[in-house]
Amino acid sequence: MAPGALLRAELSKRHMSQSELARRMGRPAQSINEIINDKKAITEETALELERVLGTPAYDWVARQGAYRLALARQVELEAFERQSAWLERFPVREMERRQWIPLQREPSDQVRSLLQYFGLATFSALDVHQAAVGFRLKGSHRLDYGALLAWMRKGELEGAKLKTADFNRGRFQQALVLARNLTNHPPHLAWPEVQRSCARAGVAAVVVKEFDRMGANGVARWLTPRKALIQLNLRYRWADVFWFTFFHEAAHILMHESRRVIVELDGNPHHDAREAEANHMAEELLIPADDWERFVLHSEFDQQSIVESAIAIGVHPGIVVGRLQHLGLVPWRSNLNSLRGRLSWV
Repeated sequence: MAPGALLRAELSKRHMSQSELARRMGRPAQSINEIINDKKAITEETALELERVLGTPAYDWVARQGAYRLALARQVELEAFERQSAWLERFPVREMERRQWIPLQREPSDQVRSLLQYFGLATFSALDVHQAAVGFRLKGSHRLDYGALLAWMRKGELEGAKLKTADFNRGRFQQALVLARNLTNHPPHLAWPEVQRSCARAGVAAVVVKEFDRMGANGVARWLTPRKALIQLNLRYRWADVFWFTFFHEAAHILMHESRRVIVELDGNPHHDAREAEANHMAEELLIPADDWERFVLHSEFDQQSIVESAIAIGVHPGIVVGRLQHLGLVPWRSNLNSLRGRLSWV
């Protein structure tokens, strides 16, 4: 019930006219009429006067007025959400609902509200500002689904915020990468919990979030706070060596590039960001140091046996060696060597 309607009911119950109430409160009759018709709000001062005249607690009047104003604001908000429903087409809303990232809603206006709450934003116009604080790797930009990418990135941000981490420590993070390199010899689903724990001790939240179609990114590195970094991965290409290389690539960004500037790597883009090349080089060096790689290339036959033996000697998974060979064009992408790379899937 609106405050004015409640006041009208109180006067009717007491057989008191608006004029009589105005006289007792020392107010103009017009002022009381405007309150009853909800053209004028009940202020804290008015609530205290009504308490003295009618005996109704002042906090009831204040609470009623606040609830009424909030209801009006929600109606205005609902109408605004209805006008923004076209934004729903830019995001994988139904898939987000299936994954329970946002509540299942039937009305478009409720979906708009859920989507804004998911992003932690009051308006969609703030999305570009939000994006400006993040760096990520993109592939296949001509088919990029920007909304899917943003939704995936936000999920990583939320999951990363949940993880308890120490303050960032460069030395401990470098130690975590040494451990991660050794763990590449284990299936990622078994190695990842230990990698995640060691990164957390170094101030880095490491998360794996299921990808969307056409989102174009394998990984993201960013700073959630000045003392907490985030590495977010997915299983987009399903190859274990791609998963590990992406992890070390994003780790390199954390170590080398602490600025908040966006870094985007696009297929076919002639203006590659130098930081991407730097991150690739560091990832390669962290996984297979240059001296080890040179010895392998000079003395290997690039067959399964020599690759496995060299990988054991280097201390990494054989698939990482195969992936490097393929990337450099030393062996074809389609060959029996792919059996060494390992396939990943979501469980």
